[in-house]
Amino acid sequence: MSIFKGLPKIVIAACVLAGGAAGLILSWAVGATSDVSEREIEMNALPEAVAATFNRELAGQSVTEVEEISYEGIVVLYEAEYDKDGVRYEVYAYPTGEIAAHHSD
Repeated sequence: MSIFKGLPKIVIAACVLAGGAAGLILSWAVGATSDVSEREIEMNALPEAVAATFNRELAGQSVTEVEEISYEGIVVLYEAEYDKDGVRYEVYAYPTGEIAAHHSD
């Protein structure tokens, strides 16, 4: 059972804003909100700033998946996944191109 279940959306939104990408991903992962959606997109559909960031961060890596992550219909993050030495990595960027998180699964 989610510790956030039943909290008003404004409280969840405040947690998301305070925690940035980590807050959004955490609240989504624990089932706090169903208003988060992912949509697979092509690299050439990324905003220019995000594409530049991913190209810089993933130089030489083969991207396996790119997704647009929305909260209540507003795009809040982009995610790129790649495999390196048998480990899956995820890079998250805000629509401005700023890195939100970069970690391995």
